[in-house]
Amino acid sequence: MSCKHRFFDNLIPTWEFDYLFIGTFNPVWNNPNGNNANYFYGRHTNDFWYILPKVFGDSDLMAKENRTDQNILINYLKTKKIALSDIVIEVKNVEKENELHFNDIIGVRDKSLEKYELIFNSAIFNMLNNKLKGVFFTRQYESKSTICNQWKLIKDKCKELSIPTSELVTPSRGYRGNGYNREKKIREWRNIILKD
Repeated sequence: MSCKHRFFDNLIPTWEFDYLFIGTFNPVWNNPNGNNANYFYGRHTNDFWYILPKVFGDSDLMAKENRTDQNILINYLKTKKIALSDIVIEVKNVEKENELHFNDIIGVRDKSLEKYELIFNSAIFNMLNNKLKGVFFTRQYESKSTICNQWKLIKDKCKELSIPTSELVTPSRGYRGNGYNREKKIREWRNIILKD
C-alpha cells in the first residue's frame, strides 16, 4: 500500500511563475486532530501564509477564511508569479491501518518518512528554466537523507541553469529554535529571496 500526496493534482502549477518554493510532503491521510491542509502549507501550525506575503510586502493570509480557501491562495500565487510544489509525491510500503505507519505519515516529520520508500516528484526538473528568479526549499538540511539528496539534484540542475537556490528556515510554527519567531523568519526569507 501507499500514501499519495494530498495535492497530487496540484503539484505542477498551471501558471507562469518567477519563484518556485518546494516543500517535502503532505499526506492524503487525515490527521485525527483536524490539523489538515486544504492547500500547500495550509495547516494552522504552519506560518507560510503569514511569512510569504509579508516578504513581498503584502498582508498575511493566515486568517482561517484565507488559509483554507484554495482559490484565494492560488490567486495570490498567480499575482506574485509564485509556484509551490513538493519533493515527495508518494510514500510506499505503508499501511494506514498500521499505527506506526499512520503516525509516521501524519506526523509531518521528514525523518519519519525516510523509513519508507519515497517516490520523488521528477516533474520539478521540467519546471526549471533560466528565467526563474529563485528556487527555494522550505527546509534546511545538513543530513545525508534521501530527501536531502533529491534536493541536491534539484540544486545542481538550478546551478546548471544559473537559477539562484537556497534553503529557507521552515515556516512551521513548531520550529522556534535560535530565536526564530515569525519576524526573524520574515527578515531571513526576505534577505534570501529578494536579496534585501
